[in-house]
Amino acid sequence: MAQTVDGVMNQVFVAFGQGTGPMRVAQGACRDLRERYTPRIDEAVLARWEDEAVQVLERIRAIGRTAAAEAALAGRTAISAQELRTATLRVEAESGTPICPPAGTGFAPDASGAYTRQGILDQILVAFGQGTGALRVAGQAAAALRDRYEPYVDGRILEIWREVGVQVLERLRAMGRLAALRAVEGASTVITRPMVATAIESVEKTSLTDLCPPPPPPDAESVGVLEALGVRVR
Repeated sequence: MAQTVDGVMNQVFVAFGQGTGPMRVAQGACRDLRERYTPRIDEAVLARWEDEAVQVLERIRAIGRTAAAEAALAGRTAISAQELRTATLRVEAESGTPICPPAGTGFAPDASGAYTRQGILDQILVAFGQGTGALRVAGQAAAALRDRYEPYVDGRILEIWREVGVQVLERLRAMGRLAALRAVEGASTVITRPMVATAIESVEKTSLTDLCPPPPPPDAESVGVLEALGVRVR
């Protein structure tokens, strides 16, 4: 399957979360990460992605680890945009990748602190990565999360995210942990889309959140996670 910019960025956010560990990541940090790397994912990067993704994503994990260390040293409970920027510049200076911006490229001015739909989806990917640990996550596996939850991040979710976000993201970490366990049980070196789909289904059934898809009306046919994501599990 041909790589897309969105597909690569999904993997970038998961890898960043794998580096940060359990520390919460503010939306401002997610925004800066997206704005930093999306413009660099051109046709040349997409064409080489399968060959270079392992090395590129390891640098992104390094940014996550460095940002988490910066936040911890500052006594913070969450990684802010400032820690993300400091970590990004430090890792880029030491370890260039095909998607590193040219030397001297700075960050955009701070934007509004309001929650955004894109910011929530990015936080979802980061939280899932925090749960998976060091296991590699396939591009289609990361895409499964966006496919599942993008339709449900609406105006109501934006209004209540400040109150429910912490709990919702903990469920995403649980999905990451469960998907990683399935990979280990299957002696797999990578988390696949079916593993993510079954993890989503299991966590949604046992731990409802405001972001979980609503139950179907009594007279409607139920469409489960696996069917919604087009996954067939043998």
